[in-house]
Amino acid sequence: MSGPDPRFERSVAFWLRAYPRRWRAARGAELAAVAADLARPGAVRLDLRSAAGLVAGGWATRWRTRPPLRDYLLYRFADRRVPVEHRAWAADDLEGRFAGLRVGLSGPVGAAAGMLIARRWEGEPPDWAFVGLFSALLATMWLVIWPGRLEKSRRKHLVPQQGEPLVDGTRVYEWVPRDRVAARAGTLTTLLATALLAPAASVAWLVAPRRVATVACAPPDDGGGCFETVSLTRHGAVGPVLAALAVALLVGGAVAWLAARRLDRQVPVRPFQPARRVVGLGLRRAAGTGLVVVLVLADLAAEATGRIDLWAGAVLAVVALALLPACAVTWRVASRGPSDLAWSDVRRIVWTGHAPVVDQHGTGLVPFVLGPAPATPAGQAVAVTGGARADGAEAPRPDWLH
Repeated sequence: MSGPDPRFERSVAFWLRAYPRRWRAARGAELAAVAADLARPGAVRLDLRSAAGLVAGGWATRWRTRPPLRDYLLYRFADRRVPVEHRAWAADDLEGRFAGLRVGLSGPVGAAAGMLIARRWEGEPPDWAFVGLFSALLATMWLVIWPGRLEKSRRKHLVPQQGEPLVDGTRVYEWVPRDRVAARAGTLTTLLATALLAPAASVAWLVAPRRVATVACAPPDDGGGCFETVSLTRHGAVGPVLAALAVALLVGGAVAWLAARRLDRQVPVRPFQPARRVVGLGLRRAAGTGLVVVLVLADLAAEATGRIDLWAGAVLAVVALALLPACAVTWRVASRGPSDLAWSDVRRIVWTGHAPVVDQHGTGLVPFVLGPAPATPAGQAVAVTGGARADGAEAPRPDWLH
């Protein structure tokens, strides 16, 4: 007798996502088997009534197992640790698919809400443009400039402090493989961003009506130099701009040729990476990159329409056009190359011409499995006996475990 249709299994797995991750890991397979037994023969998807029941049960389970509202708000917007009995919920929150977005955007959302409440308290209408721009800039900082924020939150909320019991959801330090973004995802993202920004910056440079300039002002009494920044109207700048763009493209062609030569020579002989895990771009990186591109495009649009003086468009146009051919070459090599090639390998090869270095294991958090230990009650003691790294270093431990 054949098993259930794979399409039916995917349908059940989709609706089971209404339940918490820890619940799916413990009981998801059992519930999926029951749903397959109760389904009509030949079913390819879960019926609407059963799907609605799964969604209702899943959200009810999430509501019952989440922290109290006060603890939840302090955790989400003030980064306060939740009570120990809710550590498993925190582990689901910090290790789920959208964990990077939740951690990265909680600060901007809280800041925007605070500004709106303050304006309302003062009796003034909300300044939506300022709030939106400020929130976007803050989100860019949290998603791009501070990429380790999610890992820092995991270490803060999931590693037990001295005297705390070891409950479900506890994480301990261990040597883990180092995550590297796949070359295919990294080169494609870079190519798309450069392909969007290069023509936009070039157009802004060509049509911008005003530019920033530095001119000499009236000399002071002490005879020292004096300069000031002014806004000047642009006249007859099309010819020099087109010439500069053409030179940038020529330089980009030379850079692309050099990049292709280095990649063809070094990719086949790159070293084996036993301490590496190649991963996708991830939602946090994708959202951060998209947000940066949107902000830059907004600035270029403001320069092109004269709302602000031309300043970034000229530099960005030259840099983007010079990099665009190389981005296309690296994406072509990565798309046809081995699947374990990392984006960091491509960058190092193109920039230095040398083979990538061998990664070492990094410190990370792994689940602590509760169970009886010799001569100790279950769940009251833990032995952190992590593996050794290639250089003989021992896995780090919390201070209270030393």
